[in-house]
Amino acid sequence: MKNSGVPAVSVIIPAYNTSQYIREALDSVFAQTFKDYEIIVINDGSPDTERLEQILCDYQDRIVYLKKENGGVASARNAGIRLARGKYLAMLDSDDIWLPEYLEKQVSSFAAGSDIAASYTNAMIFGDSSLAGKDFMSIFPSEGEVTFRTMIEEKVHVGDIHGAEAGRHRRRDV
Repeated sequence: MKNSGVPAVSVIIPAYNTSQYIREALDSVFAQTFKDYEIIVINDGSPDTERLEQILCDYQDRIVYLKKENGGVASARNAGIRLARGKYLAMLDSDDIWLPEYLEKQVSSFAAGSDIAASYTNAMIFGDSSLAGKDFMSIFPSEGEVTFRTMIEEKVHVGDIHGAEAGRHRRRDV
């Protein structure tokens, strides 16, 4: 929820041509069992800005909203990070949703050890995809612990999958 203090988590949602999904994405954040968060929506110069802003009016007192020129999803995420106040950063694509305990489990994983810099979860594919009903880990399995070293040396498939960003969570100071 929008918080006058420093929130534990900043949820960053880049939006580009996804007004038809943004309500579900936002509602999945508001349904979280963990409530110490802020939500930052970045409009990345979307062609559906008018519709997006109509929908976001329903959330205006519960989100931070920034409209910028199109620069791509990385640029939008970086703009969100610059606005973020939370200890942790959580990325949610505007056409993805989280299960209600997502943030609670992610924040708990960081509390388990100060040496944890990032966490990644499995994700279920839904919609019109031929892969609907399957999860990412069964399609792109990794063996053993995924560390920064294995990501670099073994090129573990973390970011090569559409929608994978919804399963990532980072410490802000990394």
